[in-house]
Amino acid sequence: MAFVELMESWIPIILMITAISFIFYDWVGWRWLEHWIIGTGAGVIVATNWRALYRTGINPLIGGDMLLILPIIFGICLYFRFIPEYRWVARYGFLWVIAGGAGVTIGGIMQGQILPQIIQSAKIIGPTSWDTFNGLVSAIIFLTTLTYFIFTKPHKGVLGTSARAGRLFMMVGFGLGFSTLIQTYFAVILERVQWMTFKILGI
Repeated sequence: MAFVELMESWIPIILMITAISFIFYDWVGWRWLEHWIIGTGAGVIVATNWRALYRTGINPLIGGDMLLILPIIFGICLYFRFIPEYRWVARYGFLWVIAGGAGVTIGGIMQGQILPQIIQSAKIIGPTSWDTFNGLVSAIIFLTTLTYFIFTKPHKGVLGTSARAGRLFMMVGFGLGFSTLIQTYFAVILERVQWMTFKILGI
């Protein structure tokens, strides 16, 4: 096996073992790898953003699309944050970023999550008895979870019972989400371990 092929096999294996070793001990090798990953990621982000800026901003501006001058100016304002005397100029750039991001996010959440969830929760009657049962359970979970966030009245009586049930349902949901995340991490680790054993032992 040539030296280049040997390095192509062993360098990823050494880096992967170093990354997995963080589970057991925080040592200088892991910290070096962490800085290397963060630095590489930052470099990729800078290069990607510059290419996107050139493709969607500078190139159309050269072509005569003068409406792009305003967002480019506000984008440049963000970099005044690094100049202590003119740090206040960056507020105008952040104003557009936050306002535009909030508008896009709120619209996306309303159309992609909130409204479909409300519509789906309102569909209690299904084609089969099992679908109807599932729809009823979903509606109960939805309503009890909403009552947990009612803060204008004390959680007593029926409202208190519903709020406690909603809290239990949320705990179940958070637990399932966390377990799914841990399972995903273990799946990634196992896939890497299988890859390393294939590279080293040919298994």
